[in-house]
Amino acid sequence: MPDLSARLTKDVRPLFDPSRETWCDALNSLGRAPFKAQGDGIMGLHRVLETRKSAVLVGECGVGKTLMASALSYVHLGDRYRVLVMCPGHLVEKWAREIIETVPDAWTKIVWRVSDLFDLDKGSKPRGREYFIIPRDRAKLGFRRKAACLLRRRPYRKPPRGESFDSARYVACPQCAAFAVNERTGRPITIAELDAKAHACKKCGSPLWEADHAGVRRYPPAEYIKRRLSGVFDLFVADEVHELKGADTAQGNTLGMLASAARKTLCLTGTLIGGYAEHLFYLLYRVQPQGMLAEGLQYKQVQEWISRYGALERITKRPLDGGGNGRSLVYSRGSTAREYVRHRPGVSPLAFARHLLQSTVFVELADVADELPAFSEDVEVVPMSEPLESAYKALEADFKRIMADRAKASRFLGLYLATLLSYPDRPFDNRPIPELARDPEELRKDATYPKEERLIEYVEEEISRRRRVWVFATFTNTRDVTARLQGLLRKRGVRATVLRQDTVEMAERESWITQQVRDGIEVVISNPELVKTGLDLLAFPSLAFYETGYNTFTLMQASRRSWRVGQREPVEVRYFCYKDTLQEAALRLMGAKVKASMALQGKFSAEGLTALTQSEDMMTALARALTDGLDGVETAERYWRSARATRVVAHEPRQAAISRGASRPLAVQLTLF
Repeated sequence: MPDLSARLTKDVRPLFDPSRETWCDALNSLGRAPFKAQGDGIMGLHRVLETRKSAVLVGECGVGKTLMASALSYVHLGDRYRVLVMCPGHLVEKWAREIIETVPDAWTKIVWRVSDLFDLDKGSKPRGREYFIIPRDRAKLGFRRKAACLLRRRPYRKPPRGESFDSARYVACPQCAAFAVNERTGRPITIAELDAKAHACKKCGSPLWEADHAGVRRYPPAEYIKRRLSGVFDLFVADEVHELKGADTAQGNTLGMLASAARKTLCLTGTLIGGYAEHLFYLLYRVQPQGMLAEGLQYKQVQEWISRYGALERITKRPLDGGGNGRSLVYSRGSTAREYVRHRPGVSPLAFARHLLQSTVFVELADVADELPAFSEDVEVVPMSEPLESAYKALEADFKRIMADRAKASRFLGLYLATLLSYPDRPFDNRPIPELARDPEELRKDATYPKEERLIEYVEEEISRRRRVWVFATFTNTRDVTARLQGLLRKRGVRATVLRQDTVEMAERESWITQQVRDGIEVVISNPELVKTGLDLLAFPSLAFYETGYNTFTLMQASRRSWRVGQREPVEVRYFCYKDTLQEAALRLMGAKVKASMALQGKFSAEGLTALTQSEDMMTALARALTDGLDGVETAERYWRSARATRVVAHEPRQAAISRGASRPLAVQLTLF
């Protein structure tokens, strides 16, 4: 590693070198002084935007991406400018507050509807440091469409033999009277198809739809900015950009529209890539299309991109003869070989070297670890009571028989996962499952079960230490456990409440949490999906996962909501599961995935590298766990203990890492090229 470090230092020149250069004066006049790593990252992004149209900031949860983006606009743009920020709806108030706290004399406005932008349409110049913050879900919302077409009496062509067309069902362009044709099938488009998706005439380009005045009368703010306000915003900041990686999603297209309308673009994310090369393709094409075009890649050529920078699996199926010798026998047209191509996990380092290295800054919690309190996480495996264990094992045996049948396994995978993960926490009020040999056994509803009792004990221990607890539960709808947990805690004298999606709007969640703290609430129970991005839970230093599910990304995001810049108390994360159940299997597998994630970030371990090479997704792995077991996987406690040790090394204070000769300072410099 020292040889590699010396060679890179000699051959590669960073845009900003923290060891030789100092910050600009503007960074020292901010309302909130950035940490050393934050300031270095801001200067690196500033240098990138001096020569490029877009930059990317990849920062772990809690490193202060909001502060860095706010400070960058002040450093890069000066005294008079306009910035457009697009973020998840529950973060708009947080963005407005942090901008005011960070940027001197900043003015903010939240854009709820397109009329909030009308003043900008008059060609006015910015009078100061202006920030317009738009919720991501509001940016894409527009009016309802309806078909606008002619009905012609003759079909576009003669119907195929054996078929007949009802000519009144097919539509034609109202401008040129040409039939609307489906490109894939070559057949006329029906009214139903036109209502389901917007189409345009292939001959003259006229739209075959119009606004439905009977519906909601609104215009998409993103489209208005693209058409009327191009060049008005000096910088566009897209928060949580990894959620906009879809090819044809409305929010993904919104990212592309706003990025093309602004002079510069800054993308923020904690996880730029989810393991597949295609995740990177559409993000780059929307914010850095010049680099993709320079390689000769068009917007629809995602498969070509994957063939260069990802992994493709080509599967050929051939009919075999009856002799078992593997030779193909073809006796009819339906017996020819069939070929399938699937995308597999994996990204080539060349994608980073060619498309990210010049414009991306990576900041980790390790870079600001000197300013953070201690962090710990532990797994508690709780034995089941005898009646609960007997009922669970019987249910598991029934599902095991179903999952052993390959023809049924894929159809019942979702039902299998949801039932076996939730049943130990709710062994009552379960719906009958016709596919099983018998219905799930109904146990007593008025009893307190072992994991519930252990959670209550843990909460009481933390409250006695004057620490608030946030409890995460995955099943909050048809298999809801949050109301039951709230009732059990209140019986013990604990002031507990539940955060629900349908009762607290996204934009109000931050203020709702603040109000609960003021009201003396000691425990909040919620689904981790509701707080996994952006929200700070600094008042809740103890996080308890009563249920974890099997989404590793959600678990990693939610488990870092308290361990963030500004936290003063030690943060403790506790995972609860029942022994010898699918809950424990899920935690064991997620422990492997977490260690694989650490390997991707340069924090290597033997188990992490092994997990990194396994392309199997969590759902498939859990299905295999039922039929084959998990003999090759460590216990949940062992995996999370070793994963925690990996993170402890990664989050040592930087000076300690340097004194040990670690390679971390090299990684910091590499992010600033």
